[in-house]
Amino acid sequence: MKTKILRCAMILSFFSVFFYCESQVCGESVLDTYFAHKAAVDKYNVIAPWYQGQDGQCDFRIRVAAETLKRFPWVISDTVPSPAPYPVYDRYWKIDDNGTLLMPEGEIKNLDGDFGQRTISILNCMTDYYQYSGDPFVLSYIITMSDAVIKWGLTDPNYSWPEFPIAVPHPYNMFMQIDLGADIAGGVLKAYKMTGYDRYLEYVKHWSDVLCEKAVLEKGKCPWDRYINPEKVPWGLEPKGNCMTAGVVLVLEFLDDVIDIGYEGKNNDLVKVRNAARDYLRDQLLNEWTKEGTWGFFYWDGRKEITTLACVFVCEYIMKNRAEFPNWKTDIRNIATIYFNKVSVEPSSAADTYNGAWSFPEGRDCCANSHNYSDQAFMPVFAQYAALTDDPWAKEVSRRLSILGTYDARENGVVMDTVWGTALVAADWLNLSHPWPVRRVLETVGWNPEMLAPARENHIVKSTTVVSDVIYSKGLIKYKTFDAPKEVTEVLRLSFLPKSITADGIKLPKKNDLNRNGYKVKKLKSGDCIVTIRHDGKKTIEIKGDDPQVQLDDDALQYAGDWKVVGDKNAYADQIHVTNDPNASVQIKFVGNQVRVIGKTDENGGRADVYLDGKKQLVFIDCWSPFVKDQQILYETSGLSNTEHTLEVNARCECNPLSKAANVNIDAIAYSSATGQNETGVGGGPKTAQRFIFGYSQRNDYIDKKGNVWKPATEWCGRLWWDADIVANSWWINSAEKDIIDVADPMLYRYGVHGPEFWMNITAAPGKYQAQIMIGANRGPECDHNAMTISINGNQVASIDDIAAQAGGVGKALNLTFKDIEPKNGIVEIRFKGTKGHAYVHAIELKPQN
Repeated sequence: MKTKILRCAMILSFFSVFFYCESQVCGESVLDTYFAHKAAVDKYNVIAPWYQGQDGQCDFRIRVAAETLKRFPWVISDTVPSPAPYPVYDRYWKIDDNGTLLMPEGEIKNLDGDFGQRTISILNCMTDYYQYSGDPFVLSYIITMSDAVIKWGLTDPNYSWPEFPIAVPHPYNMFMQIDLGADIAGGVLKAYKMTGYDRYLEYVKHWSDVLCEKAVLEKGKCPWDRYINPEKVPWGLEPKGNCMTAGVVLVLEFLDDVIDIGYEGKNNDLVKVRNAARDYLRDQLLNEWTKEGTWGFFYWDGRKEITTLACVFVCEYIMKNRAEFPNWKTDIRNIATIYFNKVSVEPSSAADTYNGAWSFPEGRDCCANSHNYSDQAFMPVFAQYAALTDDPWAKEVSRRLSILGTYDARENGVVMDTVWGTALVAADWLNLSHPWPVRRVLETVGWNPEMLAPARENHIVKSTTVVSDVIYSKGLIKYKTFDAPKEVTEVLRLSFLPKSITADGIKLPKKNDLNRNGYKVKKLKSGDCIVTIRHDGKKTIEIKGDDPQVQLDDDALQYAGDWKVVGDKNAYADQIHVTNDPNASVQIKFVGNQVRVIGKTDENGGRADVYLDGKKQLVFIDCWSPFVKDQQILYETSGLSNTEHTLEVNARCECNPLSKAANVNIDAIAYSSATGQNETGVGGGPKTAQRFIFGYSQRNDYIDKKGNVWKPATEWCGRLWWDADIVANSWWINSAEKDIIDVADPMLYRYGVHGPEFWMNITAAPGKYQAQIMIGANRGPECDHNAMTISINGNQVASIDDIAAQAGGVGKALNLTFKDIEPKNGIVEIRFKGTKGHAYVHAIELKPQN
């Protein structure tokens, strides 16, 4: 299992952390290399993009991941029910330094563990990537993955949960995890929306019925167990037993989506069950946001809180359903940031800020300094929170995380997942290396397209439904959505201003708000614009305008070999060139920084190699799809030097196992030399006062007598050990028996945190600040007379020999004020180290000086 595999790696990683901390001040966290690239920083020494292409670092990461998935060989074996790309059946992968995939030919290596997780990532990332790119290769994954679930990944019809998705099928076939089963079901529902295949819809309805039949609706109880078969789980189920906790949002998301397509169950009971599960999340789990196990017990390899990524999906579900969660702003901030605190306990975790960006492993007893998975998990959470709240703290945390979290891959598909530049989990665990990043980086771009979407290109970056067909043509973008319910919207970043937008042929009005159908436009300095379209009840959208790209019909290209010209009214300029000759090629010279090959895909589609400036590209063209799709993007690349280039496509006379022929269909070539760079942001972060109460576990912020807002302190690191619960071992969540006297707000001293050494990382904008550190002698003889040192940004500012004596006696407050503080690497780090007993603190205020 993944946990056992990684345990030795964690021990080795611990020693690397030890030597790293010996060589510099541990906690300042400034490295020369992050993941796969040398560090780049801005003038404040805050993380900056390593990649300088016009398309941007996020688009680079998305493209590399998608191209790598496209390159995988297919499995044709008696051990699997049908041919499919290798990742459908196995998580195992190997890649050499040149980007060559070293896969076993025609066989499956492991058939193990993360089938459920991988299914979820692939089905979600492929549907999202299609709307973004227009490349129909995604259908080869969507269809084979969904069919693998149905043919290979369900329980027996006579099982207690009949024909229900198995999170971990062969050979283990024992981890029957209900929340992951629901998440798999949600992926298959997306596949139905992409393909229209009724066989997927029938299973989706069945799975929702089973979940309803098995639900417990008694108030205060878990609606579902975590496992169908807990007796087979080898690591035990403490402290929450078999109770499903945060994973309930995966079931909720699935039921919401089923209800949205108009199915409410055999007895119209889906809504009732969904509402009961939502009440459980709102009224019970959120009140236990600091407790052990609330956000754990998630993925199949999870003992205790090995994987606390469940809080990611909780945050996203709550933000999607804000009307049902009136306390959502504070709940999201608390749930998301407590992750930093919980996973930092493992000494080899290296959880910290790096050049100002938070970075952390998958869980507190998993994956050591392998950080890319969790960094990418949280990128869209903070991006969405920033978009919804306009909070400068969230904006800056999100910005930095989106930069650091996309440092992990190279152009050839090689992934380095440890924060200081080696391959640990990414060495052979595919989901963390490519399917997951496509999904999470795309979601992040959708929430921050102004900064993160490619400049001078055209992309649908976000939709509230599924885009089932899209054509990106010069001056015309046409797409269809699966459905068009109330408030259905898409967000696009375009290289031109729309002259007209129609929905089902009806012209939409340009508006300042979208309280009804219409569109709004936000112009960007690069020359691009962000367009948001609302189209309730209408599914076919057309956008027209003066596009700066050049698009040449297939007649304008240079051909060699045997090509046929085929008339096609759905093609660009009504015709395409078709070949299955292995000696056939087509070439074009162009001047630009981006290029796209446009063609038709169908059940007879074959493959072709692409050469750019004489160099064979690792990714190839595939003209196959199970049904006809016209004017599709078969190949694209961006970030080129804005000079002359030569593009050549050579037919292979080869196809995937599902295709009936090997035809290559070339319709047009599009390229552009338009220039414009995104702003990556410098000097962001809160400029106003920030106030924190340590150990404070209430869901609402505390308002002091002057009206100041104090938040629970969660963005701090304390190294204990992998099996330690940091809340139980470090937080004083119970109020002190006696109040500190002679202070305006005794509440600020009632809670606190303690430990041998810990540090708070406060994200702040450039400027000068003063910090007030509040320490009280009110916790009894075990700590009142403790001694400690305090450092700010690596410089010791206080040495306290006896806290009670320096405070003026037991029951008194020791308030220390420090001025002329400037953020270092984008943060103010305040570090506490015990010299006699534990160090501790109750509250901190950081505010602008003067």
